[in-house]
Amino acid sequence: MNTLRFAGGTDRGRRRDHNEDAYSIHHGARGGFVVADGLGGHASGEVASRLACESIDNSLSPILNGISGDMETQSVETAVLNAMGAANETVREEAAKDAMLTGMGCTLLAAVVHTTHATITQVGDCRAYRWHAETLTQLTTDHTVVADMIAQGLLTPEQAQHHPHYHVLERAVGIDATLHADVRTITIQPEDRLLFCSDGLWNMLDDDQLAAILSETKDAEPCVSHLINEANHMGGEDNITVIVIDVIEGGHT
Repeated sequence: MNTLRFAGGTDRGRRRDHNEDAYSIHHGARGGFVVADGLGGHASGEVASRLACESIDNSLSPILNGISGDMETQSVETAVLNAMGAANETVREEAAKDAMLTGMGCTLLAAVVHTTHATITQVGDCRAYRWHAETLTQLTTDHTVVADMIAQGLLTPEQAQHHPHYHVLERAVGIDATLHADVRTITIQPEDRLLFCSDGLWNMLDDDQLAAILSETKDAEPCVSHLINEANHMGGEDNITVIVIDVIEGGHT
């Protein structure tokens, strides 16, 4: 029987005066993992990210605590998409109550992870990666202007890094009444390592740097610390949030 070992952490970084990121980890019959990044320059991003995490946890509680029992992949995907929609509504409703919160929003990634499958849903530019067989694979697609341009062949990844619209999002939680989130389910196996993070990590560290740390740092907790410390060492230009999940053959969580 496989088990999960995991850790998470968040850091203000070196350039921001406060942390607008949030994350949550809820482990019962299944693991629930959430990363939220309040929109920089927008009203009360830290409120939006906190509310989004709380809403996801509440929505997915029956699944995470095993109340829903065994569920087919499609049912889990529907549940996480519904949870994202509920988070969007929660953020919008709270913003409507207070003029000081008008325009708040966040990017958001939520995952339900069992010992054999991970269902991941995402809006914005928080990312999920899998380290498998010495190979790092990005599991999510950024909902940004430049990511779209790369997909259309209009920009190379190198050109995108210097594009004036590099940080412009196409989707975020709390902005529109209808939320369009991506969802996918992957099979996981022993020795796989999952990385969920805000853009404060991957903007500072490229794939080779991420792969090196994921490869050389054995346990989840020191790996989280290593990633955050290295992102700060490279400049720490944004808030940094990281969750690392290891799939272990046998053992205990």
